[in-house]
Amino acid sequence: MKSTHTNVRWIQFILHIVTLSLFLIVLWQSTRFVFQDDVRDDLRRGDTLFTMKRYHEALTAYHEITYQTPDFAPGFARRGMVEVVRGEHDASAKSFAQAIHLGITGIDHDIARLYQGHVSSMIGRHSEAASFWRTINEQSEIYPLRRMLEAESLLRVQDYASAEIIYRDTLQHPLPEEWRVLVHGRLATLRASSDPISAIQELQYIDNPPDIRGVARLPSFATLTTPLLPQAEPTPQQLAAVLRTNSEERPQLLGQLYLDAGFFALAEAQFIRINPTNPNALSAAAYAAYTRWLAGDQQGGRTRLETLVEQHPEEPRARALLALTYIAQNDAPNAHTQLTIIRSMAPRAPDTHLAWGQWYAAQRDYLAATAAYRQALEDAPLDQQGKYALALARFHADTTIELCDNGQLAAEEAVRLSPDTGAAWTTLAITRFRCEDYVGAQNAATRALELNPNDVEATYYLGRALALLGDRDGARMALISAADMAPASSWRERAETQLTTLGL
Repeated sequence: MKSTHTNVRWIQFILHIVTLSLFLIVLWQSTRFVFQDDVRDDLRRGDTLFTMKRYHEALTAYHEITYQTPDFAPGFARRGMVEVVRGEHDASAKSFAQAIHLGITGIDHDIARLYQGHVSSMIGRHSEAASFWRTINEQSEIYPLRRMLEAESLLRVQDYASAEIIYRDTLQHPLPEEWRVLVHGRLATLRASSDPISAIQELQYIDNPPDIRGVARLPSFATLTTPLLPQAEPTPQQLAAVLRTNSEERPQLLGQLYLDAGFFALAEAQFIRINPTNPNALSAAAYAAYTRWLAGDQQGGRTRLETLVEQHPEEPRARALLALTYIAQNDAPNAHTQLTIIRSMAPRAPDTHLAWGQWYAAQRDYLAATAAYRQALEDAPLDQQGKYALALARFHADTTIELCDNGQLAAEEAVRLSPDTGAAWTTLAITRFRCEDYVGAQNAATRALELNPNDVEATYYLGRALALLGDRDGARMALISAADMAPASSWRERAETQLTTLGL
């Protein structure tokens, strides 16, 4: 009887333990779900900062999430994204690797892979980029953006035909408006070299899309991909202006647009096609050779420029471009020879003086360089003096040579001659700050930002000036803004260093 009673008590005890265990499991699960909801709320707050381009604060928010919840994969993915935007590629690689290790899935996975591929493409690892992007399947809501970035990667390796095919394919999918506009701009740019009429049609599609079904808003999380949106170079407005020119002028102007955008093969093709009887033929040939040099064939490009100079010694453009290649390759004697001849051909041309200024600066003869920049201003036509005054002021600011004497006078002259030019006011702000006129620096930086609200230099020096004037809150806001304006630049690093140094 006693044994039976003991068995019953044991059974009751075991049932009690099981019940308690189940209760604890349920409690843990419910706590876990509540906690995860809190983490998702924190993630959304970080995402709001990210989409507002407040990257400095977003990184802090994401770091806090990964510290508090080290097994939360989306937190590491978001941290990797903001690190990409800030140019911290090694750190982003570690963050993404941790997110993948923790088993990130769904749209969070796809966005992370989109960013990983972007980084690989930007540093020239195109095969690696393709492998990241292939993990985003056609059913993904951001698949069209994957295709867009694949086309951009092909542009970087000058595979223009394949890029055009993919751009056209993306138009078969819903695209955010700004991405759709970019596609038509890219297609117009690629078509302009061989089919100007087709290029004009593509530009018209920007305002009047042929199929409204191809224009759509992606879900709200797609705003996290906005930093990956490429810059439109050339802009649709620039391209449209060139396409409106006559057929004789168009190749030279279009080639210059391509050259500035880094589309070297297209640029060279335009320069080469200019009729030899055209008055700009020699200049175009010089630019074709220079384009070859910029594209990486430095020996071939320089040899062609040297041949042009030998065959046409009176052509100043070829000599100027040849001198630039010599300066870039630290070939001082040959650069000096070409510049001497250029000076004999155009002794009072402002650009001749600027070229000499660059040469002297390369030799670290800054006093001679200053004199050359000043001579450029003195010989400039009245309607161009503002440009050369700014060049002189900027030289003083960048080198700090005679900064608080002649440099400050030059900056004030630049502002007087170009009162509506933001860069002139920025240069004045820099000069005044370094010469310990902090109120003057604040005023100049404020005016620069009225003219150009996205001027990172003006914002940085405004923050520095406010800090020294005792306005810590204003300084903190300005320095964080500077860090966020150019997150992948030295300006972000400098701004964050000041925030730390000043304890802001």
